[in-house]
Amino acid sequence: MFVLLALPCHVLLLTACGDTERETPQVINGVIDLSAWDFSSGGNLDLKGEWKFIWMKDQADFADPAYDDSAWDALTVPGLWNGTTGSAFGFGWLRLRITNLTGTNLGLYLKSSCRSYTLYVNGVPFMENGTPGTDGASTIHKRLPLIETLPPLSGETVIAWKIANFADYIGGPAYPVRIGIVQRLEDEVWAERAVLLFVIGFILMMCVYHVILWLGRREDRASLCFALFCLMIAARMLIINNIPALLFPSVNLFELSSKAEFTVTVLAWFFIYTYFAKLFRQEFPKIIFRIQLGCTVFFLAVSTLTPTSIHSFFSLPLQIFLFTGCVVIMINIIRALIRKRPGAWLVLCGFLVFLLTVVNDLIFTNMPGITVSLTHCLLYTSPSPRDRTRSRMPSSA
Repeated sequence: MFVLLALPCHVLLLTACGDTERETPQVINGVIDLSAWDFSSGGNLDLKGEWKFIWMKDQADFADPAYDDSAWDALTVPGLWNGTTGSAFGFGWLRLRITNLTGTNLGLYLKSSCRSYTLYVNGVPFMENGTPGTDGASTIHKRLPLIETLPPLSGETVIAWKIANFADYIGGPAYPVRIGIVQRLEDEVWAERAVLLFVIGFILMMCVYHVILWLGRREDRASLCFALFCLMIAARMLIINNIPALLFPSVNLFELSSKAEFTVTVLAWFFIYTYFAKLFRQEFPKIIFRIQLGCTVFFLAVSTLTPTSIHSFFSLPLQIFLFTGCVVIMINIIRALIRKRPGAWLVLCGFLVFLLTVVNDLIFTNMPGITVSLTHCLLYTSPSPRDRTRSRMPSSA
């Protein structure tokens, strides 16, 4: 008898919370016309499209609504400036003109940018995360989602956005600025966080469940590894969604959060690989496990001993390592399926769902705007503790 634990609800929740298909205004050549947009009936709006952009130049009048930015280049928001500028490290200005903006009780919401910013509305500083300087010494990085209420506006509104990054291997406006009625912005954010906490709670329940399985049968190391994997995934979800920063807004947790995100990602991978290796011992060579262990120790040392400005450049090698490891796992599970190992087909189905979220996460991290951030989906099969005599796990078979 097998116990099937699945979390497909993230797809339903994502669909329910996502925007319905409708034609929305886009930023074209640094201008967006909102004459046809009603925030009361149409809802909140992401200011996506071609913002005006200038790289590594800084003048006080860049925030001035009257400044002529016609000679500036264009940068797609959301997106990264790495491909446009040839570098992640640096600073830049983006500008947007909003025409025919009408409505009351409007505000802006910005989840984050890579990695510090000041956003001006009609020449006045409006939102800020850290201090965007012109070099590493003058820049303070911070990552804190903000919602701010706009003052009464009439006529043309100009948003100027200075972003600086001297700490991460990606830079630029990874998330769009969202405009809408303040109460609706707050409701959307709280709904997203409620879904997040529900999913984290479910994953922690799976963690506790597998700890109980392991306590009842200590030779079942696979259950312990999966419990630790769930714990690392829950921690990573809290970190990447800035929950620690929201709990302690007066403390700059950027460096600590960056190190923690890198560390728990490495540990999560090691635990999930060990889980599959324990599950199908004969299909997973020991030499491959030793390589995985060595790489894990290396990446943990990089994260622990170096600042974000250095260890972030190991993120891409880490991603390649993880994706390659996923291919290795899939091949070995298929080998177990061919050899007719008990439960192999269920494990393969679960792993394919997990692989989907891994690939999506890699795309979302490196190419914002191409896809959406899916909540981690886990599909897992394990033997019922009441049916130990027919367990499919090699450790107790």
